[in-house]
Amino acid sequence: MKVQAMLMIANCALTAQGHFIMTTPLPRGGLSSKNEAMDCLHNNHCVWFNQGCTIGCSACSGENCLGTSCCNNSMEPTNNENLTYPDTSPWPEVVDFTQHNPWRAPGHAPVASSCGIASGWYTPGVDGNGGYVPNGSSMGDDGRDLPPTLPTVWQAGSQQEVGFWIFANHGGGYAYRLCPATENLTEECFQRHHLQFAGNSSWIRYEGGNGAKTAIPALRVTEGTSPPGAMWSRNPIPACSTVYGGGQHQPGCEKAQFKAPMESPGLEGVAEDGLYGFGQGRCDSQLPGQSCSDDELDFWGKRFHFEIVDLVEIPEDLPAGRYVLSFRLDGEQTPQIWSSCSDIEILPRKTGLRGAR
Repeated sequence: MKVQAMLMIANCALTAQGHFIMTTPLPRGGLSSKNEAMDCLHNNHCVWFNQGCTIGCSACSGENCLGTSCCNNSMEPTNNENLTYPDTSPWPEVVDFTQHNPWRAPGHAPVASSCGIASGWYTPGVDGNGGYVPNGSSMGDDGRDLPPTLPTVWQAGSQQEVGFWIFANHGGGYAYRLCPATENLTEECFQRHHLQFAGNSSWIRYEGGNGAKTAIPALRVTEGTSPPGAMWSRNPIPACSTVYGGGQHQPGCEKAQFKAPMESPGLEGVAEDGLYGFGQGRCDSQLPGQSCSDDELDFWGKRFHFEIVDLVEIPEDLPAGRYVLSFRLDGEQTPQIWSSCSDIEILPRKTGLRGAR
């Protein structure tokens, strides 16, 4: 009875308001700059995701099934060590609150679209779930149907920069995949061209993703992933403590879920020094009594005005042609998968080419 009561509280307080968006290359959706991609507070362009997706299920449900499976089937987690929400207090320690969520078995949870669904599903969710409609789209639009971007040119056999931004931090981990533009953009197609990360570093790039890069350690995961052996990377930015992670202006931002990867000035009464937190989404539930002061909103906006950059390996034997790049982030705190797509042109390999451009 106690667990059921806490589950009801969690479903009210942990509505699905996280947002992640690919920023390098710019995704489909008519964006002209990284700063525009990072202005989700006003344009909702980061709200392309899949709601109600848990491991062991054959399809997403659109439901906010926190702490439970979204279907009658489930599977045992394959990721029990590389967690981003190790602190799920005040949830009872005997209950594994996140065990059904996507990051607990990277790549295994289903998606409705590998490029995301506008607002996360085809119908409205619970109040405060962040399922707002991206500017220029309608709820339930499929990101695969958005007009292609001007393709970014990559060469086979090179290393290339990719990056994403956090508006509201539900933890988890991410991967980048390709699918030939001439094929149906299914999850199976993207899984056949899963890209490996290069090296054991990621970079934080401030000034809206246009400044200098600062290297931070990357935690790569290859065990228990799908496709088998595919390399995923843990979200390096810890959320605030407790199961709430700082979302919807809940308490807990006096400390982080795990060690922050670099320094960042704090704000008295809001958060300590160190690059961690929920992001500006902490202030964006639009629920009564769950908003931030102007100073706190400005603080989170400045602290999170960066993209997380990685290098990916473009296979030497990848055939030249047009491709679609899918960014997939499997959430840990909630049953969500965040997806963005961009367009790529692959040129034939040139001998000696390695550098990112």
